[in-house]
Amino acid sequence: MEIINVVRREEQKKLLEELGAKHIVVTSGEEEVWKKELKDLVKELGATCAFDAVAGDMTGHLLDVMPIKGSVYLYGALAGKAGNINPSDLIYRKKQLKSFYLTSWIKSGGSYQMVKRMMSAGNLVNSGLGQGGWCCSQFEDVTMEKAHQAIVEALDSSITGKKLRIRFD
Repeated sequence: MEIINVVRREEQKKLLEELGAKHIVVTSGEEEVWKKELKDLVKELGATCAFDAVAGDMTGHLLDVMPIKGSVYLYGALAGKAGNINPSDLIYRKKQLKSFYLTSWIKSGGSYQMVKRMMSAGNLVNSGLGQGGWCCSQFEDVTMEKAHQAIVEALDSSITGKKLRIRFD
């Protein structure tokens, strides 16, 4: 299965490339340019669905580039309310906006399936948590006295993959 990754910044693209991702679209440039690139990839790879953790205007952008009868699964709301949706996509092009809630999926199918899914998901996530893993984080240690300034600086910059750890020792 081919995956098209959509990210906001070049540094996020670099992280994905280091993990072996092939298809990455960066949305920080001109909207017409990245949307054409994304639409071309969707067509080339035959993508019929997208998963959206961001919401906001991105939901509408993803619906826009999906083919007729394509679907966008919304599972997060980092940017707040979903918007920018063209009603024609839903009415005439039969595109769908659906939700995905991990907890409901894990619980579906009874106790046996729930345990099986939890174990499978846990194994995938745990394998990436170790040093050098696909989801390991960088920590910057700061004292309580410098925490406010460090948070302000982090918010003013790109904070992908970076965490602040406030030390009390």
